[in-house]
Amino acid sequence: MNGLDVSVGSHPAVYIHFTSEIAAGQVEIAPPNSFREDWWWRDVHVGVPADFLPHDGDPRLSTGIVAALSALAPHERPHIDEAARIAAEAGDECQFLIRSKDTAKHVIDVSTTIGFPKPSRMIVSLTDKATGAYLEAPPVAMKGYDDAVSLAGKVKVTNKAVAVASRVSTPAQIITQQYGADYRWSVDDFSPAATPTRSGLLKFR
Repeated sequence: MNGLDVSVGSHPAVYIHFTSEIAAGQVEIAPPNSFREDWWWRDVHVGVPADFLPHDGDPRLSTGIVAALSALAPHERPHIDEAARIAAEAGDECQFLIRSKDTAKHVIDVSTTIGFPKPSRMIVSLTDKATGAYLEAPPVAMKGYDDAVSLAGKVKVTNKAVAVASRVSTPAQIITQQYGADYRWSVDDFSPAATPTRSGLLKFR
């Protein structure tokens, strides 16, 4: 939803609790956390039957998530529904755009999947602005589900190569040390691929 410019408030995280302690289908937003160090998240409770045992792909999970987010931001319901549609359509292969660079000939995008239990992947693509041809470099398996956010601080482009340099913040550098040098691909490393389902460009604080 970040890529659709959707906001559910000033809290970076929302924890959604499925509980049988309230009526099935009911949504309750917990008050903001009173402790200063806990300012960054909100809790939302979604009522489910007492025998609720969810599994991967259970539609009740996505329905509950949509209901919880819509309760926090009812004016954003069309965008929330669109984000849910994209996630359902692409599943684990949905790409989240974290960096984009526009040059005279190409658009270079850096995206990440969010995989579980299989690894997330950082994917670098080229789109030819003259022909619309879409090409991807071999993906890079990540050790953490969102490590690509730290690794993709800046995109550097020459006539023959694309490089991705990490962010410079201390937390990002700690993650980067697990991977070694910046990633670099020759233009010959890119090959035609199907255009993926992808979010808009994510915004980071």
